[in-house]
Amino acid sequence: MSQRTKLRNRARRRLGRLPPTPEFIRFGSLFHQDIDFRCDGLEKVVGDVARTFRGEDRKRLYHFVGQILQSDLAPDELDKLWRLTQSDIYINPEGLRFFFTLVRDHLRKGL
Repeated sequence: MSQRTKLRNRARRRLGRLPPTPEFIRFGSLFHQDIDFRCDGLEKVVGDVARTFRGEDRKRLYHFVGQILQSDLAPDELDKLWRLTQSDIYINPEGLRFFFTLVRDHLRKGL
C-alpha cells in the first residue's frame, strides 16, 4: 500500500462517513462554554446561532444537516462528527439527532 493511500485512509477514518462542511464546522464552533449565559434554553441558543448564517451559507448548512438526519449514522458517529467542530458544548450522543432536528427547523425559517 502506498504512502498516499495510507494517508487518504487515515483521513477518512478521522472524518468518518460524512465529512463536515466548512459551514458545519463554523456552526459548531459558535457553541462555546459561555453561550448559556446569553440565552435561556437550547432552543433559544440554536435560534441565535442559526441567525448568524445567511444566504448561501445558510442553505449549505441546512442541506448538510438534512443529510445528517437522512443518514444512518450511529450515535457514536454523530458524536464524532460533532466533536470535529471543536465545540465546547457536550451533547449526549443519543440526543444529537434531536439537536440536529432542532437546528434544521431553525435554519428552515430563514430560507
